[in-house]
Amino acid sequence: MREVLTLIGAGIVIALPIAWALSHMVQAQLYGTKPGDPLSIGLATLLLSIVSAVAGCLPARRAAASQIKAAISNPCRTYISPVRVTFPKVAS
Repeated sequence: MREVLTLIGAGIVIALPIAWALSHMVQAQLYGTKPGDPLSIGLATLLLSIVSAVAGCLPARRAAASQIKAAISNPCRTYISPVRVTFPKVAS
């Protein structure tokens, strides 16, 4: 999870100045808001950060639930059980 938060923080540090600098280029396409509106940029940053954290947390939880000792002893076989989808048979 630490790696995910590091990547999110780096993305914010890199993207916010770029977004602020390029916001004047899309000024004609904005309706009802200014190019450097801090509320809009803050909400977008917060929403993308939450989605990124959830997207990074789910695989980490799945990996933590796997059988670590079995995966280390036999690296060629995966021990994370896949989801099996079964479809009903259709009579022809």
